[in-house]
Amino acid sequence: MFRKVFLKELKHQFTSITIVILLVSTFLFYYTQFVGDLKRDWIKPIPPRIDTKVLWVKKDDILTINDKEITRSVYENMKVDYEHGNTLKIKGINRVYERINDSEKSVLKDAIKEFEDKSSDMTNEDFDNIMKKVDRVLGGNTAYNEEYYLLCFATKEPYEVEKKEYESILKEDKITNAYARLFADYIGIAIGFFMVFVTGFTFVRDKRYGLDELIYTREVSSFKYVGGKYLADILTAFIIVMLVAGHATWLFHGFSKVTGDPISYIAFFKYTILWILPTITIVTSLSYVLQIIFDNGIIPIIIQFLYWLYSSNIHHNQISKYIIRFNKIVPYSEFQLVEHTIFTNRIFYILLSIVLLFAAMKLWDIKRGALDKMKIQS
Repeated sequence: MFRKVFLKELKHQFTSITIVILLVSTFLFYYTQFVGDLKRDWIKPIPPRIDTKVLWVKKDDILTINDKEITRSVYENMKVDYEHGNTLKIKGINRVYERINDSEKSVLKDAIKEFEDKSSDMTNEDFDNIMKKVDRVLGGNTAYNEEYYLLCFATKEPYEVEKKEYESILKEDKITNAYARLFADYIGIAIGFFMVFVTGFTFVRDKRYGLDELIYTREVSSFKYVGGKYLADILTAFIIVMLVAGHATWLFHGFSKVTGDPISYIAFFKYTILWILPTITIVTSLSYVLQIIFDNGIIPIIIQFLYWLYSSNIHHNQISKYIIRFNKIVPYSEFQLVEHTIFTNRIFYILLSIVLLFAAMKLWDIKRGALDKMKIQS
C-alpha cells in the first residue's frame, strides 16, 4: 500500500499545474539571481590591459560610477583591442578574448576616431550609438554590449585584490564549493516559498475528489498513507532542485574548460542535500500538520508565507529560521566561522521535520477515528 500511495502521489505531482509552478519559478529564480550574479561579478578576474582603473563607489548603500572615467576606459580598451587584434567576448559565464578580422578592426578604428572627435561634447546618445555599432559588428555579446560594458570595464575592487581572493577560493574550495553555497542560498529562498504550493493541498485534494471516506479506513495505516505522500512530495521538489544543480555544474564545467582551473563536480549536489533538502522536508512536514489541523489548504499557505518572510531575512541564521542565508562568495576559511551554526540549524530542522511528520500521522489517525465514530452514530 505504501508503494501504491507513493506512486499515485508522484504521478499526480508530475502531471499537475503545481509541478509547472515549482519548475518554472525555481529555474527563473536560479537564472535571474544566481546566474545573474555570475554575469554581474564574474568568476575569474581578468588582468586589465589599460592603466585607467574604474571602481564602483558605494554612496548611501548605492553603487555609483564616474561617467567620464567609464567613457575613457571604453575608449582606451578599444585602442588596445585594435592594436592587439582581439576583443573581449562573453560566452555564458565566461569572458574570453577572440581574434577580430580586418573589417572589424576598421570599425574599431572609426569608433576610436569618433571618440576623439567628440571627446569634449559627447552626449549619452552618441556614446550609446557607438557602443551598439561596435558590438553589432564584432558579433554581439562583446564587452561593448550595453548589458556588459559596465560589468567589464569597472570593478568593485582592484585587480590584485580580486585575484588574491579568487586564488584562495580556487585553493580552498575548487571554485564550485564557494559558488554552491551561493546557489543554496538563492534556491533555498525559492524552494522555501514555492514548495508549499506542492504540499498545501495534498490531503485536501483527496477530500475534494470524495476519497476521504475511502482512505479513512483501518486497511490503510497512517504510516503508509501519510508517509507515501510525504516521500513523493519531497522527491518531486528534490528532483527539480537536482536538475538545477546539474545545470549549474554544467555551466562551471564549461568555465573549467575555458580557464583550465579545476572544479568540484559534486559541490552543487552536496549543498543541495546538506542545505536545501532540510528546507524541503520542514516545509512539507509543517504543511501536512497545518493542513490536517485546519482541514484547508489556504491557511497553511498563508501561515508558511509569513514564516518564509521571517526566515528569508538575511540577518543571522538563527535556529528559528528554516532557510539558510549565506549570499557571499568567500573562501572556505571565512565560511568556517559560521559553518557550525549553519549545520546545527540543518540538523535541527531535519529532526523537527521527522517529529512533525509523525505528528501528522497521529493527527491523521485521530481524524480517522473521529470519522469512524460519526459513522457508528449515524
